[in-house]
Amino acid sequence: LTSSSHSSPSRTSRTTTSYRDHFQSIRLTSANNMVSTDAFRRQIRTLSSLVDEVYSILRFEPPTRSSVPATIVLLRRLYDNANLGQCLEVSALSYNDSLYPMTPTALQAGDFVRVPAYVEINILHGVEDGVPRPNVYLAFDRVHRLCSATDGQRVGT
Repeated sequence: LTSSSHSSPSRTSRTTTSYRDHFQSIRLTSANNMVSTDAFRRQIRTLSSLVDEVYSILRFEPPTRSSVPATIVLLRRLYDNANLGQCLEVSALSYNDSLYPMTPTALQAGDFVRVPAYVEINILHGVEDGVPRPNVYLAFDRVHRLCSATDGQRVGT
């Protein structure tokens, strides 16, 4: 794990888009039959610690968590309706171990995916007090499907 990125195979739960918030998200859950739940929990703790460390470096108190989350949520900034942000890269692994492009709508809940992630920081200004506050989160710009949920095997071309 480096301080700028992390990549892990996981099951995708769902990709949602909220234009009001200008973010797209993906929720990753443990793939019980492919990745040990303990290993996935260690990844969650490590990623949570990474985000907390960024808050500390910025000299802000990290958000309070009552417990370690059960999923990894990654966000993707959508800049405006003109698509000024980078396009989401979605690909699948073929039988000959090469990646080929696919449409984001082809992803299904339960697909075994690898999602390279990085830390992103936004500065938000309080509506009432105008005080700047950081919003630190894990971001993504690509999803690689390693295995389809429907057949439980590597996807072929």
